[in-house]
Amino acid sequence: MLSKSEERILIEAIERAESLSRAELRVHYTTKKSVAQIIDAAKAQFERLGMHQTEERNGILIYFAPLARQLAILGDEGIHKHVGQLFWEETHRSCIESIQRDGLASGLVHAIETIGQEMARYFPIGDRNPNELSNDISHD
Repeated sequence: MLSKSEERILIEAIERAESLSRAELRVHYTTKKSVAQIIDAAKAQFERLGMHQTEERNGILIYFAPLARQLAILGDEGIHKHVGQLFWEETHRSCIESIQRDGLASGLVHAIETIGQEMARYFPIGDRNPNELSNDISHD
């Protein structure tokens, strides 16, 4: 699991990433020891968090199950149409490598930073940059 200080580090990384674009990023983890279908679990959590309700459909969820050693990264249709499946797969692979090398929190920060830079390309800051979703780390 994440300590309070690690959660704070992730929230700060989310805030930095969101300051670069209009996109919305969330991190959620589950304490389940087994997750049969990580993508399906992530999609369900995406819906529960209301991430599909952003104005530009530009929400991104990093969903991980540390006890099951699984991770999924999902982007809503507004961002997915710009970056495509390959971006998500490469970001997932890079995040896993960073977690293995540097630890869980560092690996997640790496993914958040990568996503933030890419979101800035397609959803640059304009006259308005609403924070439509909480930046808190959610978990069950």
